Amino acid sequence: MNQVIDPADADALDAIPVGEGPGRAIGIAVAWIAVGLVAGLALWFFWTKVVDPSGSSAVESFAAGKGGQLYASARDGFKVEMPTTPIRRESGGVVVVDSQPSPGYSFSVTRESQPETALENYVVTLDTAAGSLAAQSGGEIVKQDDPAPFNNVAVKSIVFRKGNEYYRNMLLLSTNKLYTIQAKIKGTDVAPFHQLWKSFSVLGAN
Repeated sequence: MNQVIDPADADALDAIPVGEGPGRAIGIAVAWIAVGLVAGLALWFFWTKVVDPSGSSAVESFAAGKGGQLYASARDGFKVEMPTTPIRRESGGVVVVDSQPSPGYSFSVTRESQPETALENYVVTLDTAAGSLAAQSGGEIVKQDDPAPFNNVAVKSIVFRKGNEYYRNMLLLSTNKLYTIQAKIKGTDVAPFHQLWKSFSVLGAN
């Protein structure tokens, strides 16, 4: 005779015999393993999709020249490639375009207007900007080069460190604009910054 037990019937459920032998222990162990696998999968999904959606692989591919998102703007006057889709922000005339592929990694270009006399006094302008940049981050200056003129621009590189994070910067001063090209990287690898700087160029007359 077939018997149908309604799950809503608590008494009927209590009446179902439950075995206490080794089969039950094996079943419990298998169930816990399944729970562990599901939890691990959920953690992996959360990390890769929420906490670190791009992961270090995006930075590695970018540094190798195999990946990157192009940002080009005639209005902002420059183009550059970054590991992930760049986001543009503007406040008080200062434009920031940045990409943050994962915690501890950040790539950015900042454009600030400058007086037309800034290039004439490029040494003071670039040294002051570099010092302010390091002070704002609270970092320790590791290395910096003297400002140098090239045709109608002047440049200065500076590296500062905060803990295990290295901020590599190239400051480029044109006639009336100051561009700061920065890569924040965990560790001393210089390849991501080199790729960022190599992809940067000024557009039009600035």
